[in-house]
Amino acid sequence: MSRRLIILLVILLGLPLLTFAGLQWWLSSRFTVTTIAGMLEKNRSCRVTVDKVNISVFRLPSRMDITGLRAVPLGQADDGETAISMKLLRLDVSVWSLVLGELRVNKASLEGVEIKGVKNSRGNSLRRMLGRPDADTVFTPSLLEDADEWPEGAAALERPLNVSELPISSALREARISRVTFSLRDDAKRTLSRLDDLDVTLTGMALNPSNPAAGGSAGIRATARFSLERQSVSMRTLDFLLALRGRYVLFDPQSGDLNTDFDFQLTVRKGSILNQLPTLVRLNERLEKLKSSTGLDLQVPAEATLLADAPLAGHLKDGVITFTDDLLMPFDACELGLAKKSWLSVRSEEHQFGGHIAANAEFSAKGISGIEDFLQKKSPELARLVKDTVFKNLIGDDQRLHIPFESKGQISQPSVKAGDKLEDSLKDALKEAGKNLLDDALSGGNDLEDIFKSIKKKLKNK
Repeated sequence: MSRRLIILLVILLGLPLLTFAGLQWWLSSRFTVTTIAGMLEKNRSCRVTVDKVNISVFRLPSRMDITGLRAVPLGQADDGETAISMKLLRLDVSVWSLVLGELRVNKASLEGVEIKGVKNSRGNSLRRMLGRPDADTVFTPSLLEDADEWPEGAAALERPLNVSELPISSALREARISRVTFSLRDDAKRTLSRLDDLDVTLTGMALNPSNPAAGGSAGIRATARFSLERQSVSMRTLDFLLALRGRYVLFDPQSGDLNTDFDFQLTVRKGSILNQLPTLVRLNERLEKLKSSTGLDLQVPAEATLLADAPLAGHLKDGVITFTDDLLMPFDACELGLAKKSWLSVRSEEHQFGGHIAANAEFSAKGISGIEDFLQKKSPELARLVKDTVFKNLIGDDQRLHIPFESKGQISQPSVKAGDKLEDSLKDALKEAGKNLLDDALSGGNDLEDIFKSIKKKLKNK
């Protein structure tokens, strides 16, 4: 190989390498930790710090790695109570956009995210931190077709996130978020809500701040562990394993606001646990009162484990989840059913549930024996007649004892009604027994005579 050819090859290979090396050095000096922090702080009431920014143009697409990112409330000391931290934010970017001073992100990956907030008399600290420094609360009226079904007080909303506020300048087509921990402490209710091991994948979208109509729907796959802890007694009352899949429109095509009106399908996974949930605690209190009037001896177990996946079909509108179908959760000791049109506000934590408890064979047998003993003490003859009709009204086709209930108010301090329908069932049973008794007397039976003898015997004993 001639010397001239070698020199030519060195120039052809070396010049692009030197160009890319120079470009990387120039971009690294332009997109510093201060620059990135400023882009993320824009229009937010927070202070952002970044440990390191690394740009690599020696790959396609080019990549920007942001490590050690942390956001805390503006003008406040970092007390650790309200903060968003991230171990790694990896962005696949257009190198030409970096040259122009823009951030065109095609794919984003977030790892090791921790979000912490506090809810107190001043509101939600995370919402204040992520809102505009000069923004006021905006109230949006509800637009339900049937206003009677809309929960009272659920229309007060803060202004939603707009796609134009995202710190990107072109269509984001894919995002992966892994190992996320979210916690929100409620000082008034003394509860701690947590999302652990949250993994989210969003694909097939085109989130463009300048053209929200082109966003389309995103394919979403998410798994998480949700828990609710009562800090007053250091007890975890709810520990649910959740999974979400489907395609969803993230931002409204016209306004660009975060979509808060859509149907969804959520799965509560096998192994989820209930433990002293306030609604079930109140239900047990109601059932205890029924024991003296009906003989029903039934208590919902303090702790229950879900035996199979339970799909939840619902609709989210302005922070209120409404069940669009019945939810059946088969726990080890009982089945918990929540009826269609039950609702829960994720903002105010108000709720209204209609549902039932279907006890398993062991608990059903215990409850039934209590009713039998109660009827036997009242009148053995009447018990024999009422027994069949009572059980027909209380025992379902699955041969389990069904107890209907209603729960409303604050989810942490619910008002629960149970037994009204049960007592109605008992009354219906007595009416039917009376009808059967009359039919028996008209056909020449002696059941009515037996009851008269029982009543005379009791009066004589007195």
